Amino acid sequence: MTLAQENHLSELIREIRSKLAHKYRAGQAEHGGDLWERVPLIDDVIDEATDQMTYALTLKWQLERVKKLIEDARDAAPDNPVTTQKLLTRAMSYL
Repeated sequence: MTLAQENHLSELIREIRSKLAHKYRAGQAEHGGDLWERVPLIDDVIDEATDQMTYALTLKWQLERVKKLIEDARDAAPDNPVTTQKLLTRAMSYL
């Protein structure tokens, strides 16, 4: 992998590790007990998957709205349309 890819991976691992530790401790404080002894865990998994789908769909709608706003900005930019279009087109590629 490239140095940039290795750096990206390291950043992801650092962020995931931090979030996991925080989330695990918060869950422990809220629910107590040992997670590996929690039964039936499948109900918790289904609840989390439902939450995740809700968040994902809402984020998708938010990003669609952002894309529309960027398109409107591109269409309305009178001062430097070439630069404006290049920058906004690049921003839209991340969506």
